[in-house]
Amino acid sequence: MTDGARPGWTPPLGTNQRIRNRAIWAVAFFAASVMPAIVGIGMIDIEGEGGAVAMPIAFALWAIGALFAVFTAFTTLRYWEALPTQTRLLGALPLLTVSFFLTAALITALNLDVGRRVWWPSRLSRAAQPQPAAGDAEATAAEHSLVGG
Repeated sequence: MTDGARPGWTPPLGTNQRIRNRAIWAVAFFAASVMPAIVGIGMIDIEGEGGAVAMPIAFALWAIGALFAVFTAFTTLRYWEALPTQTRLLGALPLLTVSFFLTAALITALNLDVGRRVWWPSRLSRAAQPQPAAGDAEATAAEHSLVGG
């Protein structure tokens, strides 16, 4: 009997193995999505259509990994009380990994999109913008007169 389990109750036969297999597949798909994402972002230069095809492949592999993570989490949570501690952690790991990296990506994208306004309640949002030098202002004005008419 495992710690914290109900007396006389055990999960169906093979539940631990199913959780382990799904967790391993989830991590494998997440790992497989890293290289196409790097290519799609443009960190590695690829000739031809490789860069355009890489991001959908990376997203598909990540989405399949996320499905495996969700199915693993559902099974783990369903039989939580009867599972050994190691299987509990293994079942929760893929979903925690997805949420950690997704949160990091969303926060980074939000910061890049919002800019200095992300610091709104503090003085950092009102920080003075660097003033261009006199020569830079003349060059900028010349560029605007050429572009704008």
